[in-house]
Amino acid sequence: MKKINILLADDHQLIITGLLKLLKERDYINILGQAFNGKVLIQLAEELNPDLVIMDIEMPIMDGVEAAKYLKKKLPHIRIIILTMYNDKALTNQLLEIGVQGIVYKNSDESDFFTAIDEVMAGNSFYDKTYLKEEVKRKSSSFDLKNLLTEREVEIIKLVAQGYTNKEIAETIFVSPRTVDTHRNNILKKLNLHNAVELTRFAFENGII
Repeated sequence: MKKINILLADDHQLIITGLLKLLKERDYINILGQAFNGKVLIQLAEELNPDLVIMDIEMPIMDGVEAAKYLKKKLPHIRIIILTMYNDKALTNQLLEIGVQGIVYKNSDESDFFTAIDEVMAGNSFYDKTYLKEEVKRKSSSFDLKNLLTEREVEIIKLVAQGYTNKEIAETIFVSPRTVDTHRNNILKKLNLHNAVELTRFAFENGII
């Protein structure tokens, strides 16, 4: 298995120490370095070119949101997982807009943490929904998906939200890419959405993924 080169960023030494111990248990993971603020993180990312950055939101000098914006603009191939203690809906939406591939809460299970790494490195997204169950339940109860979307459309939304391309979706559900494109356009019109980012947010908020 190809090694995953990872950079860590958190302004708490105890968190960094814990992450190092946890990650070093996996022989396919290589820790390139660690940073205690967003500015140093960016410098290390530009110098070391990691596959994945795992970072906190609240850091001195430059916070995680600004660091993520910079990385997605200048080094878009680097995947990002946010490790945070905050269950903030507005923040989650902001991170989705930036293009962050993973969000994991700091008191999630160890298995969720490694699932996030595996999913993100496979080209998918992982958004920890542990603390969003009530919000999802509330939104789902006020929005009847069954009356608006077909089963096939829900299936396509799931795949789009997981980062699949039209070609990959077509191969998965055994239709042509043009058919997938037609479905996607119809879904966007039905939901009054404009792009894959908004569709991913919709899937996340309504418990589809």
